[in-house]
Amino acid sequence: MFGARTVLLEGGVRRGELFSDTAFFFDQGTRIELRGVRTNFFTEAGALEGTLTSREGTFNNRSQVMEARGDVVVQSQDGRRLTSPELRYFITENEIRSDSSFVLTRPGERLTGVGFRSDPNLRNVRIFRTTGASGVALTPPSSQAPPATAQPSSPA
Repeated sequence: MFGARTVLLEGGVRRGELFSDTAFFFDQGTRIELRGVRTNFFTEAGALEGTLTSREGTFNNRSQVMEARGDVVVQSQDGRRLTSPELRYFITENEIRSDSSFVLTRPGERLTGVGFRSDPNLRNVRIFRTTGASGVALTPPSSQAPPATAQPSSPA
């Protein structure tokens, strides 16, 4: 199919809208392989909160997981930007996750690492391993604490 569009629902609430240049359907239509992917994320109130783009992806409507691969970029409405080779969007949890490398930026800040969990708006990012940071306030993990969390800096 060319010019595909799918609405991503969780409990009757629109969480996202998935677009692709090309879609291939497999496994009785439950797995969709996508090329030229764009996903818009929405709040429960219906406001746009972020956008994901990637070269390709897979949407599994049984598990309600969308996987994005190849030059993945997530851009929030307020200027946060995350790039990664791959990530997964868990619709039922409204969460993006990856165990791959990533770069998280916003004006004056840059954070690199491996592995994260976040909401699609990139406000609550849990980082599994930080490999570099500049201009970012971090809460470092202790030996038994959960992974580090990137704290948004207060506006000046």
